[in-house]
Amino acid sequence: MWNLNISMKPSTFHIFLEKALAIFDWRLLHMVDGLNFKEFISFLSTFSARASLQQKIELIFKVYGIDGKGKVSFKDLGEVSRDLTGSSMSEKQREVRLTFPLLPADALLANRNEASMI
Repeated sequence: MWNLNISMKPSTFHIFLEKALAIFDWRLLHMVDGLNFKEFISFLSTFSARASLQQKIELIFKVYGIDGKGKVSFKDLGEVSRDLTGSSMSEKQREVRLTFPLLPADALLANRNEASMI
């Protein structure tokens, strides 16, 4: 379904994946805290092969939308990025990585030096 073209050494990718899943697990634990049995079963059904893409996308927005409004804001992305990278990345590097995909193509071409920071 998703074709992620990731160019990392296998060991680096595994470390990244472990961190990403740890953050996901931590956020999921906070989501299920206080659920009754019926709500918990409904929550678990999202991980089923029968769950629709819509259900899975909604879960991602619930997990990463920190304020609980059903949206993942730029601030939310910053929080998740901070959780994933810890002190291994500066705030400036995080900002560049988060804003770079949002720049128009002409700005990308004009700012190649900025892109080299990624």
